[in-house]
Amino acid sequence: MYAEQNFDQNRRANHEDYTIKFVTESNIANVIREEFSEISPLHIVALVDRSIKIDDDFFHDGSIDFRPILSQIVSSELDADRMDYLERDSYFCGINYGRIDRDWLIQNLTLHIVNGHAHLALNRRALYAFDDFLISRHHMHLMVYFHHKSIIYEEMLNRYLTSTDCDFKLPPQIQEYTKYNDYKLHEHLAQSKNTWAQRIAHRRPYKVLLEMHNMNDSQRPERIKGFLENKNIDVIWASSKARLSKYHSSAAEPKAPPIYVVDQYDKWVSPMPVDQATEIFQRYEGARIIDRLYVDPNQFGDANHIITEEKL
Repeated sequence: MYAEQNFDQNRRANHEDYTIKFVTESNIANVIREEFSEISPLHIVALVDRSIKIDDDFFHDGSIDFRPILSQIVSSELDADRMDYLERDSYFCGINYGRIDRDWLIQNLTLHIVNGHAHLALNRRALYAFDDFLISRHHMHLMVYFHHKSIIYEEMLNRYLTSTDCDFKLPPQIQEYTKYNDYKLHEHLAQSKNTWAQRIAHRRPYKVLLEMHNMNDSQRPERIKGFLENKNIDVIWASSKARLSKYHSSAAEPKAPPIYVVDQYDKWVSPMPVDQATEIFQRYEGARIIDRLYVDPNQFGDANHIITEEKL
């Protein structure tokens, strides 16, 4: 079983770990076993975490292993979640960012076999829609997910969670964990005497003093932050970094199975990984960085005056 496999017990659990724990240890695990006799919870979580070992040939059909393509449907540059949340978030935010030609992309999805492994593939005629999909998601991160209000509440919550008097903990028991929703967090923050918890509960966030957009890491935000703190002004520096694609991941991260581009009309064109079939990855190679300095609204006037007078 999943729990018996060797994992680093000292690292902090992420949302994928809780997803796996939910599938393997909650009531849904019993439902899977009872309603789908040929499928075990381990087969499902194997698509969430590619490092999980499977001893049987469940994902094989003859000589072909379909685990890579099924895993890519769960998590990849063209997974079901990404194609769903982009349009949903765009709709509920009332913006045009994130609008994509989802139906055309889905209609042109296929598979490509490499060394007995089935990989997700895209017909070349939909490659431009794929480019648009990546750019739309990229802009959603920069303009919506990295919105200054969202970032400051995240930073204040982090300050509370790392405070010595923070007593909010996520329980390891999955049945208890499922009770920890947004309401429970807000209820906890409202009852806490911690300054940061109270700011969040009563919606008194720090205010944006300065916002800088860069392609490379800059020393200016840290320099200004240090100068203001020497003037007894508390500053929160938040740096949001967005990259276009998983294909820009560092060499230290495990390599994801590639998505291929195939040409259904020109059979002389060989299938190739998507990052080689389009120039979009090279054009957006660099990270987009948004640095923001936030201060207490009561100190905003003083901080703004200092920046203006000192020409920081």
